[in-house]
Amino acid sequence: MYAAAALIYWLIVAIWAAVFATLVAYYVRNPLTFGTTRLLLAVLAIDTARNIFENVYFGLYFGGQYGLLPVELVTVLGKPAFLIIPKVLNVIAGCVVLGLLLYRWLPSAVRERGRAEQRAQDLENLAAVDGLTGLYNRRHFETLARAELARCQRYVRPLSLFAARRRPLQADQ
Repeated sequence: MYAAAALIYWLIVAIWAAVFATLVAYYVRNPLTFGTTRLLLAVLAIDTARNIFENVYFGLYFGGQYGLLPVELVTVLGKPAFLIIPKVLNVIAGCVVLGLLLYRWLPSAVRERGRAEQRAQDLENLAAVDGLTGLYNRRHFETLARAELARCQRYVRPLSLFAARRRPLQADQ
């Protein structure tokens, strides 16, 4: 039973090491990953490193306490000054993650949203304006006409429409 209690920390270390290796491999293969995914990878890497450190620490401590490792580890790692190290590391990791959110990701997300809105507006302009003449195209006028027709129907008002039709050129002229 004591061996299982001491070895559980090493199992946790192995799992978190696999998570960390997966994160590193994903990031190396995809270094230009979109911002949100990159932030998630950074947060997971920070938490994984913290978990690995904490579980190695307690794995050594309990391994020494249950006789699987040298007993001297218990006297060294069991001091209150050293037992606080994993907790201080938790606080530091939380502060780093919070800093990443507040000073890196959130401002980046706000800037990206602004750029996306500007691109959407640019696309709407490209769809409504003829590139050669700079004038509004037929699609734009049809959209405006539908809006005006809906407005006159909604308010039961008359609508006037003037449509000029070009005459085709005659071949003999």
